[in-house]
Amino acid sequence: MPFARRPKDDDYEAVDKETRPKRASCSSGFLRAVLSKRYTIIGGFITVAVMLLVIDFSKISHIEDILKLVQKETEAALSSEALIGDTAKCIAKSGNFWDSELCWSEFKHQQALKILDSMDALSREDTIGFAQRTHYAPHKLFLPTHQCNMLKLQRFAGHYATTPEAQHPDGPKWMCPEYLATPADTKCVIFSVGSNGDFQFEESMRAFVGDRCNIFTFDCTGNWTNPSTQFHPWCISDENKVDNGRIYKTLSKIMQDVNVPHIHLFKIDVEGYEFQTVKTLMQEPPENLPRQILMEVHFGSGMSHTGFDAEKDTWVKPATEFYRNMDKMGYRIAVRELNIYSDCCSEYVFVRNP
Repeated sequence: MPFARRPKDDDYEAVDKETRPKRASCSSGFLRAVLSKRYTIIGGFITVAVMLLVIDFSKISHIEDILKLVQKETEAALSSEALIGDTAKCIAKSGNFWDSELCWSEFKHQQALKILDSMDALSREDTIGFAQRTHYAPHKLFLPTHQCNMLKLQRFAGHYATTPEAQHPDGPKWMCPEYLATPADTKCVIFSVGSNGDFQFEESMRAFVGDRCNIFTFDCTGNWTNPSTQFHPWCISDENKVDNGRIYKTLSKIMQDVNVPHIHLFKIDVEGYEFQTVKTLMQEPPENLPRQILMEVHFGSGMSHTGFDAEKDTWVKPATEFYRNMDKMGYRIAVRELNIYSDCCSEYVFVRNP
């Protein structure tokens, strides 16, 4: 069936002007004004619709709240752009490769904190995958943001010891040796917290540093000796006390008693008590905080989260709280090594103010 022919302009010459059809291409000022208003209204509806989708009305009780939310989002966007710009300038001005690594480190750290903020804002339904600690769930939030010198990175305990037990992958610690550097006339200081009579870490550290460092081991659960370290039957606590025959001391008191002004390396392996140890460190003056911490973090340990209820909670809050506590003290994650035998645990290297 043929298509109807579109009328030509000549076809309308004999038609009265009052009955002439309006052309689709009409360009009258009146019609343009109508269309302009129509598009303006449509644009307004679209803007409102976008606001309805973006804004959480549970947080709004007044127009001022809307303005505050808009301002907050704007500031966040500007902050992100500023961070990118500052990072680019930092890299451009970096004198060498390792200086540029510090630029990237700060950028990654700031982005990681923003992601943690977003994770905290999610509902339990959105984070139901974190209700159990399977598949290393809590450790997904611990992103390494600082890069140690990979040409110097060392793994201690199993690397230097000769016994078959020392080669076990659950136990050895990674360490960034560059942070042990001290003036020629000063020895570095290594604290090892938690021993249970096992001195593989201390022995391997002694083999690595020789007599350039003083090594101390602390554990109030027993009394042992080893030629590679100075052992003291004390545990670190937020107060100085004796409880059930065990001696507890603050880090400040321990440093005073063994006569050291600084700690360059601090190893913690206390099977879940590291969460309390971190809170204890937060009470110390900044000058007492170790330059580098080697720590195995245990989520789900009876000593670490006695009140956790998987039916009501997820591991997001405990994980983000731990990360922020370390961040408040100036620590950045340099290394993360998952424990291949238990998905509750992972070994970490934290470096302070890299």
